[in-house]
Parts: sequence; C-alpha cells; structure tokens
Amino acid sequence: MKRLLLASAPPCLLAVSLGGCYWLASYEDLTSGLGEAGAPADAPPIDGSEARPDPNPADASAYGDAGDAAAAPFCPQDAGPLAYCMDFDGVDAASLGLGVSQASAGIVSGVSVSPPSSLKVSLYGSASSGSYDVQIPLKPTTTRLEFQVLAVALGQWVTALSIALYEDATQISRVLNVVVSPTGEFQVQEYFSLPDGGSEQNGHLAGSPDGGADPGTWHHVVLTLTVDDATRQYLSGLTVDDQVIEDHQPLALSWAQGSVSLGVGVTYGGGAGPEFYFDNVRADFTAP
Repeated sequence: MKRLLLASAPPCLLAVSLGGCYWLASYEDLTSGLGEAGAPADAPPIDGSEARPDPNPADASAYGDAGDAAAAPFCPQDAGPLAYCMDFDGVDAASLGLGVSQASAGIVSGVSVSPPSSLKVSLYGSASSGSYDVQIPLKPTTTRLEFQVLAVALGQWVTALSIALYEDATQISRVLNVVVSPTGEFQVQEYFSLPDGGSEQNGHLAGSPDGGADPGTWHHVVLTLTVDDATRQYLSGLTVDDQVIEDHQPLALSWAQGSVSLGVGVTYGGGAGPEFYFDNVRADFTAP
C-alpha cells in the first residue's frame, strides 16, 4: 500500500539547498512498507545488523502471506528523518514514472523478499533500460543505498541501481552505479554525463560474494557514497550479502557536491535476455 514515509525533519534543515524550509516526509514519492497502524515504537532500523527473512528459502512457502513474520515492516518509523523506502507492495506502477526502452518494467506478485510484490525488468535489445528516478532536493554528504536484487538471467553487462549528484553550475551529472557482469559479479562504476554530450567513466574492481552470484538467487546489496569532511574526498563502498567488495574506496574522477537522485531498475543493458527483480529499496541520507 502506498503511504508517506513516517519521518520528520528539523525546521529549515535543508535551507542551504532549497532556500527555505522543507519537510522530506511531505515528498509524495517517499513510501514505506509500514502496516496500517505503523511499526511499533521500538522497531529497530534495518541497517544490516539484525535478522532478516531468509531471501532464498528452500521452500517458497516460507514467504507466506503478507501477515506472516517474513512480511515484517520494511522501513520502520525510526528509520531516520531523511530516508526513501520502497518495497513495491500495493503501489500503482504508473505512480513510479517508469521509463522503458527496448524493455518491459512493472510491479509483479509472487516473486519477492517481502511479499507480495517486487519490481521486474526484462531487457529485449541493445542499450535497453527499464527504471525510474527519485529526485531528492538535498545535497547530502553521505548516501547509503541498499536493495535486494534477483537476476533470473544474465549474459550481459547491466547497470542496476545508481546514486547521482547533479551540479547546477556545471550541468554535470555524476553517477555512482552498481554494475552486474555477465558472470554475476558486482562492480562500482563512476560515470559522468557532461554538458557537451560526452562522458567520463571509471570502473572499479569487480567482486562477488562467497560461492558466486548465480542467477536465481536474491542478493542484498549496499552501495555508499561518502564525503570525507576533513579532506573533501569522495569515497565509495559496496557490500553484497554483508561481504565487502570495497570499503572507503577513493573515487578517481573529479566529484563535487550536487542535488541527489536515485535510479531504480536496470539501465543500458548490452542486449536481450537479462531479467531482474528488485525489492526493498532503501536510501538514507546525511545532510551537511
């Protein structure tokens, strides 16, 4: 069911970037998996440290109904004042503003980490994509983006989710991508879209969790983009199933502060075949 994220922000917290007060909880694209009555006051935040439903149960019936333990609130009330949560349950796909090119994308039931729904993207051609953007009027110092992803078929390089910083003065869009290889490895990629139509990119070393990243398996991925306040250096981090692929990796390109947006889905696949499911997308931001 679509609901506003139950969060709050101190008055004028975002004044530096907006020129006035702004309450993130009023942003219509922010949703959560809270039940009708909301999460209990003592519900712990989902930060990767507490127990999660098994994403790959031997028996699919372990997911059960939406009322079962496996469908516990995805984004509790104490997630923090600056958070975006989406579990695709009870959401009208049209409200997401999905964009597709040589692909199909939509909300489906029956395949999920938190029942009943997830976002499915199927690629049909070269340079294909199926995704949506979440624009957040905030210039954060830290962005933490986590999601669950299942690849039914690979065979092509694809970009999964992304964090983008857009700088008005230079009109440069700086994007930190999670890229999945044809063999199921995960990689961080820096990609700059330049105002003259050109681009810069830098791919980091790829890695996979122990045992590989075989198609048909849900994986919990966490991407972080951080500014070191002391050095003003930009750093990235990536974990897959709580295994570190990279940690506080200095970014090679010339990063700068900008308004943040999230890309959710699959973009720029190299050809037909790959199918992806996404569930429990969450982003947390730290403001300057």
